[in-house]
Amino acid sequence: MARGGSESPWPMVSVSDAQQIVMETLQQYKELRRIVHKAPALHDVLAEDILAPWNFPSFPASIMDGFAVRSRDVQTAPVVLDVLGESTAGCPSSRTPALNQAVYVTTGAQIPEGADAVVKVEWTRLVDDGTRVEILHPVEAGKWIRQPGSDIAEGDIVCSKPWSHLT
Repeated sequence: MARGGSESPWPMVSVSDAQQIVMETLQQYKELRRIVHKAPALHDVLAEDILAPWNFPSFPASIMDGFAVRSRDVQTAPVVLDVLGESTAGCPSSRTPALNQAVYVTTGAQIPEGADAVVKVEWTRLVDDGTRVEILHPVEAGKWIRQPGSDIAEGDIVCSKPWSHLT
């Protein structure tokens, strides 16, 4: 009862009954959808789960600035390798490192085909005017590489309904 002796014209319902009423009402709108881009969707509620359409990253990516190598070539470090070129974020190298070769990579860059590890730049020393690099420490396969889908895999739910407000 409210102050002043007035009564609500609405009947009291339990929390679970109120939730059921809300869900039944919302079912009427389940086909009400719109495609929006960023700002117009602010504070909207999702009608369906949003799934990742592809892996992120979509390629093996360097976690560090350094040299992409074949790990078997650097197990007896220190060793000197020929530098084939570079792979930077957004500009991958088309070169494939072979025996005793390396490709300089920046953080986020695609790892060249054939390389299976990165030696961080702090563990290297350029020689012969940068045409060769001395690898000072061995690394195992997979070192300093983010694998495809390691952050978000294709098909993962990246935003779930219901009640997900877009912010």
